Amino acid sequence: MNPYPLNLIPEMPVDATGILYFWYKLPYAVPGALTFIVGLTLAFFGLHRLRKKERIGYFLSFSGTCFGFGILGLVLSLRAIIRDENLLLNLNTTLYPFVLILAPASYHLVYYILDEKYKIIQWAAGLNWITTLFALFGILKGEAFTGQFIQYSFGIYPIASIYLKPWGILAAIGFILIAPPVYYLYLKNHSFQERKFLVVGHNLLLVFVISNLPSFIGIPIFPASTFSF
Repeated sequence: MNPYPLNLIPEMPVDATGILYFWYKLPYAVPGALTFIVGLTLAFFGLHRLRKKERIGYFLSFSGTCFGFGILGLVLSLRAIIRDENLLLNLNTTLYPFVLILAPASYHLVYYILDEKYKIIQWAAGLNWITTLFALFGILKGEAFTGQFIQYSFGIYPIASIYLKPWGILAAIGFILIAPPVYYLYLKNHSFQERKFLVVGHNLLLVFVISNLPSFIGIPIFPASTFSF
């Protein structure tokens, strides 16, 4: 007879209460919490640079991108530790207006990173603002999410309604179709120099966010941004 337990980490009881559920799921919330802290910190520094009134569009879009991603991190943390679906749905609905900023702000940031050379990025940003306003309309109506959820071991993910889906789908498709060719064209005659870390970080951020799209629209595929920070 083996005197040692095979399972060193105790499994969460099926009928775990809210507090017990919180403690079992807390490790899954840590990456999102770090994303929230880092995102808001970077957004603050970006806004601080606006005081100098230099490159306003660049730092405003940078702050908007960081802020939106930071709030998304908070949303992912809450999805990990909250079991009450009604509470979770209300919190997602409350926070998502701030997450929506992420898509158009990211397009504007790419535009300024590339020295304002490619107007197609601004057109894409304008389209994203339209889908953002449409999503905000759905949020104000209280119909941002369908009320259905995808259950993962690391959290409960609400499925977006028809109001939010265009925002996620068009932002992802636009990035995939536009970003690679404009970056390629830019690098043929220019270099990023001191911006290279920003470019790499921003593109990794967007790849992580895009990985959320399947679960966002109701397809149960692993969302990689759950573990980004």
